[in-house]
Amino acid sequence: MTNPTQTKACEVAKVSRATLRRWLADPQFNQALIQAEGQALTDATRVLMSGKDSALGTLGKLMTNAVSENVRRNAANDWLSLMYKSYELQTLEERIRRLEEAQNEGS
Repeated sequence: MTNPTQTKACEVAKVSRATLRRWLADPQFNQALIQAEGQALTDATRVLMSGKDSALGTLGKLMTNAVSENVRRNAANDWLSLMYKSYELQTLEERIRRLEEAQNEGS
């Protein structure tokens, strides 16, 4: 998962490409890989979330204190974009939750 290519992954793991192809054809290996990738994304999200206050503080300062009008505009656009994405995700999660509840009730 941490290598940019399968060739590099094979070099690091000291296995042949044929071995990797065989592993990738194995459903258990694929499931373990998917779980590991999911955990890596969860870990990365936690790290990103830990810096949210600092990032928002920086954007807020740039919006109000930057000398360059272009920097202030870009910071404001970033802020609004993040706000919209956050709202959109919350709305989608709620809609999915309701659909799943309705589906479960119908089963």
